[in-house]
Amino acid sequence: MNAIIAGVVEALTPWKEVIGSAFAALAAVGALVSGVLKQRGRTDTTFAPPVPAPAGTVRLHADDRESLTDFRSTLGDLREAVEDLTRVTRQNTKATEDHQEAIERMPRGGGGRR
Repeated sequence: MNAIIAGVVEALTPWKEVIGSAFAALAAVGALVSGVLKQRGRTDTTFAPPVPAPAGTVRLHADDRESLTDFRSTLGDLREAVEDLTRVTRQNTKATEDHQEAIERMPRGGGGRR
């Protein structure tokens, strides 16, 4: 039984890093979005008020454009982390299936460990 548990723990070990990096990427995206939203609420005293734009037009401040560029790179990192997580999930599924097949091949009877 301990060997089975040890095998499962060993198979899940790569998950820690991938899940950690995915959560770190999500936290970075959340911090970035939060920072942009907080900045929008403040008045900018260094620039004259913008001329009203026609309906449907969005104007971005240079700092907001830079934040969006950072956001895109963060999303790229998040995409890579999700791809890694998908790859590890597939490997874990394969290892679990192999482990289950090995258990099913074990002899049933009084001679082996239970």
